[in-house]
Amino acid sequence: MTSQNQLLNQISGVFVKAKSLIQENTDIKNVNTGETVRIMACPYAILNLEPSPAKVVARNTFEVSLTFSVICVIRETEPENWLLDVIPQLCAVTEALMADRSVGGTLQSLNFTGIAPSDVKVRAKTYYGGAVQFVGSMLYTPGGCLSE
Repeated sequence: MTSQNQLLNQISGVFVKAKSLIQENTDIKNVNTGETVRIMACPYAILNLEPSPAKVVARNTFEVSLTFSVICVIRETEPENWLLDVIPQLCAVTEALMADRSVGGTLQSLNFTGIAPSDVKVRAKTYYGGAVQFVGSMLYTPGGCLSE
């Protein structure tokens, strides 16, 4: 296994487990982890990797602040009451992931960093939902030696 694949496998492992937790613990059964987005039915979620800084914690080990958002597409029509129609789904996603802060052992720890109800544009169509943001701590040790 090359170090590139090792990092990819670690990130993929987080997303696969997060997808499972969302599907098992919320009304959102369609969760995208990188495939082409094709919204056939709402609710729908997209796991979105964001810039994730890393720092050296030992000679050959990095702590990656794995930053991601869960973009939730809840409905096709504008909600009459965001507090009743959209925000509960965003909170359910938060609760599903924060119930296991290691995300099935794939992270050292997961932190909730924000919630943002909003319009969601996908392929020039407007939906309603929002995003829930997270940052997780993950240790990564590349294969082979790094020069200092």
